[in-house]
Amino acid sequence: MKRFISLSVLAFCFLVMHAQPADLFRQGNEAYRQSDYLQAIEAYTAVLDAGYENADLYYNLGNAYYRTEQMGMAVLCYERALRIEPGFAEAKQNLALANARTEDKITPIPEFLLARWYRALNTLLPPTGWLITLLVLGVLAVVAAGLIRFSGSYTWRKTAFVAIIIIGVLLLVAICCTFSSINRYNRHDRAVVTQPMVVVKGSPDDAGVDKLVLHEGTTLVVDETLGTWYKVRLADGNTGWLPDTEITII
Repeated sequence: MKRFISLSVLAFCFLVMHAQPADLFRQGNEAYRQSDYLQAIEAYTAVLDAGYENADLYYNLGNAYYRTEQMGMAVLCYERALRIEPGFAEAKQNLALANARTEDKITPIPEFLLARWYRALNTLLPPTGWLITLLVLGVLAVVAAGLIRFSGSYTWRKTAFVAIIIIGVLLLVAICCTFSSINRYNRHDRAVVTQPMVVVKGSPDDAGVDKLVLHEGTTLVVDETLGTWYKVRLADGNTGWLPDTEITII
């Protein structure tokens, strides 16, 4: 739990200018260390209710839910941590542990290899990380262009020419990843089942045909909203309708 201790201190620094959230965050950490996980959940949730959020706060809260066997809420918190910080390795590991303990084992539709690679690439960094990458590559491109224009050495000009081609390709990739990362961060079409058991209906009403039974911790995509009902899609392609009270948007 080294990540829990060290980055909890970092998250505390963001809250330190606001006494009440900082105190609550510290109380949550202390309660967690003392294995009082319900108290930790209460304290971390109070910080969120005060309008503050970051990846470490969600990670800590997910750990507390995991310890109290609330796998649906644990999955939700780890997913929210990863939405903010896609490269959060410990959150990925704990999410895998929580998913392994959920009851529904859904086989996703296979992806093309290139699609998997691209998804893995654009989730390496959050939007700010990709924007910084663009800035660095832009500076390198300007330097390479300056060498081509002003260097008196043929070797340097040739090297700079090759470099600017490589940088150009990397810039195109980084631009695509930046837009994908921003779009992923701003989208709120993924959700987690947070009730012990839910029945997926064939239509958006209680009298609809029962199609599937799902259990807490299952992740799905919201394709459509109709009143208080969500049309949801599972990783294996199955679709149906659920009331908005039975799932929580990531």
